[in-house]
Amino acid sequence: MSRRIKVCRHEAAHAVVAHMLGFTVIRIKITGASTGFTETSCSKKTTCPMMLGMVAMAGKCADRRWHRIGRDWFPEGDLRTVKRLGYSWRAIATLEALAMAQVEEHADVIDRVARELKKRDLSAREFRALLK
Repeated sequence: MSRRIKVCRHEAAHAVVAHMLGFTVIRIKITGASTGFTETSCSKKTTCPMMLGMVAMAGKCADRRWHRIGRDWFPEGDLRTVKRLGYSWRAIATLEALAMAQVEEHADVIDRVARELKKRDLSAREFRALLK
């Protein structure tokens, strides 16, 4: 399996979970062989630290689900995000379990978004069209 599909699934998971939790996804971009980012905007409802933490953990959960990445591995940027939110390791484990439930529930959508993302970066409109 290519490294690009791994990063695409990782970013797609961030985007889909963010959307399901009420965030607005602005764009999803792959910036290198193993890097990318998902740009979202928050409302008062989605600035809850737990929701932000779940979105941050969604990429790791996708890596575990599809690519058998070990539980102890953390993507550097995602770990930095949850630590900045002030979470302990125990709380991070809880966030991961909550995010994994979202990733499992929306796995088909995450995979569909990832396959399109492998071809090109996605705008908000293109992302929303894939959710239907």
